[in-house]
Amino acid sequence: MDKELESLIALSRSGNEAAFADLAVMYRPLIESMGKGYAAKDGGVLHTVDDFIQEANLAFYSAVMSYDPESPVGFGYYAKICIRNRLVSLLRASSTKAKKTSERVEKEKGYIEPVYGFLEREDAEQIEKKIEAVLSRFEWSVFSLYLQNKSYKEIAEALGRSEKNIDNALFRAKKKLKKLRD
Repeated sequence: MDKELESLIALSRSGNEAAFADLAVMYRPLIESMGKGYAAKDGGVLHTVDDFIQEANLAFYSAVMSYDPESPVGFGYYAKICIRNRLVSLLRASSTKAKKTSERVEKEKGYIEPVYGFLEREDAEQIEKKIEAVLSRFEWSVFSLYLQNKSYKEIAEALGRSEKNIDNALFRAKKKLKKLRD
C-alpha cells in the first residue's frame, strides 16, 4: 500500500476529519458507482439513489476504521467488499420490508372483503349462516347487495335508505365479519 494512503487511513482512524475527507474524495467514484448500481437493483421500491449512496458512504467509513494495514488485501478491494456487503444488506432489508408491506396489503384486502377468508375453510352455506347470525337484518341486506357488486347508490335505492346509511351499515358489517374471521 502506498505511504500516502496508509497515512490518510491512520490519520482518519485517529479522528482527523480532513484526512478522512481526502480519502472520501479519492474513493468517491467507487462509492457513487456502487451506490447507484445497487439502487438500480432496488428499482426505487423503498429507497432512493441518495439512500444507497449514503449507505455506501457509511460502509466506506467503517472500512477505513476497520482496515488492517498488515492485511494482504489492498484497501481499495477491502472498501469495495465492505460497501458491497452493506448495500446487499440494504437490498435484503428492502425486500423484506416490501414483502411485509405486501402481506399487510393482502390482510387489509381481507378486511375489505372478509367473506373471502372463510371460503377456504368452510362451505358457502355454513358461511352464510354465520354471517346472518352476526349481522342485523339491515346489515345483511346491505352486505349481500354489496357482494353482488352493487354501488352504494344502487343499494340505497333498492333499500330506500341514504348512501350514508349504506356506508355505515357496510362498515359495521365488515367490522363484525373481521371479528368473526379472527
